[in-house]
Amino acid sequence: MMVTDILEATGGGVVSVIGAGGKTTLMFKMATELASQGKSVLVSTTTKIFVPRANQYGTLCIGAGMLDAVTRPSAGVCVAGGGVNHRGKLTPPNAGELQRAAARFDVTLLEADGARERRLKAWADHEPSIPPYTTVTVVVFNLGLTGRLPHEDDIHRLPLFLRLCQLAPDEPITHRALVTLLTAPNGALKNARGKRVLYINHLRDNADRHAASDFAEKFAAELSCFDHIVTEQK
Repeated sequence: MMVTDILEATGGGVVSVIGAGGKTTLMFKMATELASQGKSVLVSTTTKIFVPRANQYGTLCIGAGMLDAVTRPSAGVCVAGGGVNHRGKLTPPNAGELQRAAARFDVTLLEADGARERRLKAWADHEPSIPPYTTVTVVVFNLGLTGRLPHEDDIHRLPLFLRLCQLAPDEPITHRALVTLLTAPNGALKNARGKRVLYINHLRDNADRHAASDFAEKFAAELSCFDHIVTEQK
């Protein structure tokens, strides 16, 4: 099952994508699929994202008032930001403008978390930045660091990660630690709104896909806090 199938099933109108290791890629993959179905799709952020390639959108709205001017969204992908910072990243639109626009588009996809391009992360008190009008929260997650020692090159906010997962710096990452990351009160779902979807990413081959299925099955009871678990498709 694809994430877009779940959005159909849950009536997902505003999707906040959080986690680490592929949020932007997933968001634009969903946007392309939804646009191909004739939907108007708004892609934006409550944090920061790199300005997408020109072939990833039909309309680009940058600056105050630009989104408010899109009163009748047409089918396709509209990318919106408040501005572009010194790193070439889109900053968030005005919060009120973004909420008003989300009510006009068929689907709104928001990157609502930052991970500094790491593969896993833990969350500071102010994270993730999920708007209250979110109808689906998607947690992007991967199992690829299982068995490896935790390192700051791989994990954003490493000290918080170690504390949350109850790991020592010289202790390999286990599936049990990753379940804790996903399910602890101050873990992945602490600010979640609406339906909760776990998206297991970075599955390179059949062995990875089997490992993801085994993980979901083994920890099914603990992961029941998610309404759906989806694995990356080929």
